[in-house]
Amino acid sequence: GLGESGRKAARLVIPAALLAAIVVGLLARPLLTDRGLVPSAGGDIRRYFVPARSFGVEQILQGNLPLWNPYTYAGTPFVGTFQSSILYPFDVLYLVFPLARAISLELALHLFLLGLFVMLWLRGHRLHPAACWLGSVSVVLGATTWLRVLAGAITVVDTLAWVPLLLLVIDRLGDRPSPGWTLTGIAVLSLMVLAGHPPTLLMAAFVVGLYCVPVLLASREKRRLLGALASLVVGPVLLTAIQLWT
Repeated sequence: GLGESGRKAARLVIPAALLAAIVVGLLARPLLTDRGLVPSAGGDIRRYFVPARSFGVEQILQGNLPLWNPYTYAGTPFVGTFQSSILYPFDVLYLVFPLARAISLELALHLFLLGLFVMLWLRGHRLHPAACWLGSVSVVLGATTWLRVLAGAITVVDTLAWVPLLLLVIDRLGDRPSPGWTLTGIAVLSLMVLAGHPPTLLMAAFVVGLYCVPVLLASREKRRLLGALASLVVGPVLLTAIQLWT
């Protein structure tokens, strides 16, 4: 037999593979063809992300950090707009793949991560594996997420993808505050800042803040938990200072 560890791995790998198949199936044409297609031909992708990503990649390849975009109006801040998300680590895709393929990969990857993190968060609450998978797919295909894909709101999807992982971090810190989970939370919140959509970040922060209240009340180590939660605020501000202050 597989043993207990093998069965646990299978209970995660199989649902994750099914989730990946759904995401790839929905975005098959832009992902698997060379026609320059993207999941949303209009909306924000056409109006902003195609020219912004093109400009950002061009400047980075020339060795410049583009603080200023001279091509919009009489010139506008670029890094400081947040939605350029030029400091977001996952945007390295644009240095490797053609623009349209990179946009499709960015959306597909974050849809998968969103579903995977929802699955892991729900597993932490001891729900049945089928319920975890159904919850995951419901979030990925629900209007809150999918309408953003259709509208081409890339940075909204990127920011949303990390929220369930942050909830999982809060749960683990509530069980037992530890440096490992605190550092994980700092990394997650930093990625949410760099993903490039402050309104989604602020709304998520409000919801996660409310989520922390019952976790804190139920904790047996309230002082350590408060210290960990404070670190989740201070750490990302320091790590993403170049984005925030710009």
